[in-house]
Amino acid sequence: MPGVSTARDPRLANSFAELRVKQRGGEPQVYPLVHRADNPARITLKGDEDRHNVITTVKEAFDSGHDAVTIRNFETPWGPQDIVIVRDANQLRVPWANFDPAKKDSANLLASGAGLLGAGYSLVPGWSDAPANFGSLAP
Repeated sequence: MPGVSTARDPRLANSFAELRVKQRGGEPQVYPLVHRADNPARITLKGDEDRHNVITTVKEAFDSGHDAVTIRNFETPWGPQDIVIVRDANQLRVPWANFDPAKKDSANLLASGAGLLGAGYSLVPGWSDAPANFGSLAP
């Protein structure tokens, strides 16, 4: 799958992390994440789609200028799930990251994003206000 895949279910995110480790080495690490998207796309699957066609559709969305793709009803061992794939790791942050506008394009998960205010999180404009997804940025 192109880009960086995230999921609301940590079990699915862990399976993404384990696959990435098999491809590139390292140790799987899963984090709660928020994402930033300026031009998102959405795909709703019926459940009978070929995985290759889904990957091709995501690539085409990125090639046509979308920077994130939400795939609804992605079939997993835990049932259909929604996943978000961002084009670039710099679109992801942990929810407690310190906001630094100068580092908004950094791939460092802690560089910018949501700043912690009191008991809740304040999201920077352009960052997802949906519940945090989980994802991995294995090397």
